[in-house]
Amino acid sequence: MKIKGIINFLLIAAGACLLASGDSLLKNEYAMSIGIILLMLGIYRASRGWNSERPEEG
Repeated sequence: MKIKGIINFLLIAAGACLLASGDSLLKNEYAMSIGIILLMLGIYRASRGWNSERPEEG
């Protein structure tokens, strides 16, 4: 379970880094597209993990 959190963090960090420094790494459009995809994938995976850890109510 700890590895999934690290992977999610790395996806979010990599996406944010690509968005921040897209001009110098790749062509601006490609870096921003890849950065947004990585960022959203990391956020999606992290939010799925948060919901599964919540105890059932009712």
